Amino acid sequence: MAYILKRSKYFLCSQRILNYYKKVDFWIIFAIIAIFVYIFGLLAHPFELSYETAFSYPLKGNIKNCVAALANKQTVDCRIINSYDYKFLIDNKLKCDTQTPIKLVLIIKSAIDHVDRRAAIRESWGHENRFSDVTIKRLFILGVDEENQSSDLIQNEQNKYGDIIQANFLDTYYNNTIKTMVGFSWAAQHCPNGQFYVFSDDDMFVSIKNILKFIRNPTEYPEYLEKSNNSAVSNFINKGLNYELPENVLFLSGFVHQSAPHRHQCSKWYVSLKEYPYDFWPPYPSAGSYIVSREALKLMHYASFFTQHFRFDDIYLGLLAKKLGIEPFHCPKFLMFEAPYDAKNFKYVLAAHGFHSQEMTKIWLEQKMLGNA
Repeated sequence: MAYILKRSKYFLCSQRILNYYKKVDFWIIFAIIAIFVYIFGLLAHPFELSYETAFSYPLKGNIKNCVAALANKQTVDCRIINSYDYKFLIDNKLKCDTQTPIKLVLIIKSAIDHVDRRAAIRESWGHENRFSDVTIKRLFILGVDEENQSSDLIQNEQNKYGDIIQANFLDTYYNNTIKTMVGFSWAAQHCPNGQFYVFSDDDMFVSIKNILKFIRNPTEYPEYLEKSNNSAVSNFINKGLNYELPENVLFLSGFVHQSAPHRHQCSKWYVSLKEYPYDFWPPYPSAGSYIVSREALKLMHYASFFTQHFRFDDIYLGLLAKKLGIEPFHCPKFLMFEAPYDAKNFKYVLAAHGFHSQEMTKIWLEQKMLGNA
């Protein structure tokens, strides 16, 4: 009998221990699932607002009248909530001081230590005298490093090439919006006479020749070129296709996305509901390379005073365009996803992402030889 009682107590004790560990296992599993759900933002999506029906971004309301007033140096009724008024360490303010109409202004976002990339661009697609009948201006925009140790080297580079803009913002990935909008600010102040502005990263291949063809007739590029090439009277047709967009056209073009915000916290593109509560971004051009017209650049610059800062530059461009009623024009010939280079497939490419200096130069030389750059 004593033996049975002893075994019974042992059994009850074992059951309690087993039940305890079952409870512990349950809470461990629950905690793991909760952490997973939190990190990957699965609970954030149900709380997103509809972009289509509820979009509003500070400064709330219609800012177009305020932008027009500021651009025309009139009294502004709206509250200014943002500014990219950074000090220019190298302002290059005479770069565009010319009586000759400037067709393209190339503003290339570069990092301080990317000396080789700047050198390669100067000798390839960024060559200012590539076309005798087209005035092109080339600028590299830089920030500063944490200790500003490279200031003398950058100044020497400017003295030699005359193509540097440098402002006193810290040059980091999450300051790309600052770099971009400082470029807009510089262009609006010191180079307002360009017809089009090409913004690009310094790891891009860009075909200036194709861009000049694109801005003649963007809605039918490159099909209109194929039609003329297949015609027996192609020279005559080409003259007829030499369109010019209106001087005041509001034009913003690149590889245009309309994607959803990343809600998983492991992503470097993570955005909280507090930062942006909507289920989609406004349409935006990939920041690697895009084209903006003179009037659009001016209005987007002034719109930034009434548009809350956002750390991703391409998203910020989309926000500015949305608030101004500018619809970005998508062109698939901006290749923003790395793909193997093929000479034939690059015939009409406007820009392509992800090339180191030597590779980019090699591609440009080959495309130039083929008549495409």
